[in-house]
Amino acid sequence: MRSARKVFLHVFHRILKIMASYEYNHFTPNIKLIVLLLIISGWVRSQDMECSGPTVCNQVTLMHTVQIKTHCIFLNILFRNMSEESLSAGMFRLCRPTVILDLSNNRIRDIKAGAFLGLVSLRQLYLANNLIDRIEPGTFHTLTNLEVFVLAGNRIIEVPDYEFTSREMRFFNINNNHIKRIPQTALLYLQSAELIDLSLNDLDFLHPVTLSNVKSGVKLVLNNNHLQNLSMTFNSTSLGKQYSILEASGNLITSLNNNTLGEFYKLRLISIDLSFNYISDVHVETFDNFTTLNSLYLSHNRIKSIHPELFRMLKSLSSLDLSYNQLTNSIFDVNLPDTITAVNYSHNQISYFREYHWTSKLKRTYMYIDVSNNSIRYLDANRFCRFMYKINLAYNPWDCSVLYSVIHTLEMRGVQVESGSEFRSNNVKGIPCEVDNSKQPVIHINTDHAIHDAVKNTTETKHTHNINSIALRCFGSNLIIAALQALSFSQIF
Repeated sequence: MRSARKVFLHVFHRILKIMASYEYNHFTPNIKLIVLLLIISGWVRSQDMECSGPTVCNQVTLMHTVQIKTHCIFLNILFRNMSEESLSAGMFRLCRPTVILDLSNNRIRDIKAGAFLGLVSLRQLYLANNLIDRIEPGTFHTLTNLEVFVLAGNRIIEVPDYEFTSREMRFFNINNNHIKRIPQTALLYLQSAELIDLSLNDLDFLHPVTLSNVKSGVKLVLNNNHLQNLSMTFNSTSLGKQYSILEASGNLITSLNNNTLGEFYKLRLISIDLSFNYISDVHVETFDNFTTLNSLYLSHNRIKSIHPELFRMLKSLSSLDLSYNQLTNSIFDVNLPDTITAVNYSHNQISYFREYHWTSKLKRTYMYIDVSNNSIRYLDANRFCRFMYKINLAYNPWDCSVLYSVIHTLEMRGVQVESGSEFRSNNVKGIPCEVDNSKQPVIHINTDHAIHDAVKNTTETKHTHNINSIALRCFGSNLIIAALQALSFSQIF
């Protein structure tokens, strides 16, 4: 049998050489077709051949688990469109060389304890998007060298004690299940993890020691559960340049204090996402220990006020998102660190800037600020422009003349004002505004073609005396010069 395979492979390779040679171009169409069919049949035949001898076996795709006995020599085994709904004990016992086993996107409902016995070399196991609703104790206990484990998109309700024993685990993903409980010992060995994803489950509580052995350098994803606090403990403080990320949006956290986040500061967090919760109260000492924090997301909560010294210890904070809350003008009493570069106060209840209170505390800050979708009617642009390079003013109840004055002053001083998208109604630079009918009507032209339209209007109507008024009230300094030049040109003719 093996000699016949060798002969076949020899002939197959010879055909490939002929096709690559000059002689192949002189073959008749029928001969070329025969050669092509031989190539295709040879490729198909080679996919079904059992690896033997020195042959390197990299990957095979199977449809039935009964085929596994003759394909365990492969390093990567993928199952697609499996008819089986259960994985029996010992079915992979001969697959000692296998490094990657992919059983995702099938209809597996049940995995018996011992199903993965024999997979001593396994590094990656994928079971995502099946119908698994239960993990029998000991199912994954023998996979002590596992580095990647993905069980996302199933129907798991509970994880057994001491189930994951691999100290080499780097990526652990069991999101999008129905997990309500994780025992404090289940994740005890995930000390080298770079990603732990428990999101999109039904967790309402995590024991404080569940992740106690996790070290800095991890991204911990707890989004979209029912957690009310994150009071976790960690065994030791990690040194070095390893930093961590915490994502806990979409939970049921109602308040923040120095106990809510437990000892997460030991992981040297650079980013915390607590958006889409129900937070209404934030204690002044909440973030005192998070000195490495770079980004803080508190959007889509119910925060009405913030203590002025809340961020006093965040010496590395550069991005702050407080959008979609109920903040008022008192937000400008809050001290921001000099490292801040982006602040999002959009979709709140701010009615005016308290420039003096805020800017007098800033020293070296040069930031982008978003105050769109508030109730702002006025801004002291002369004072404010010293501390920003870009601002979003859209969707506030602006008077058109006030808005134009603010934008003109900011842009004259080098501050970029984000353009809006409302060009069909009264607007300045696409930012909607209201015209005071008691005053002289003002034409607000806001696109790059503004000067062209103004000059065209002047030429057609011969009302050259209005061009100065239009330019002064609707354009920046560069457009004013262009408008005056147009005026001079029209007077000549």
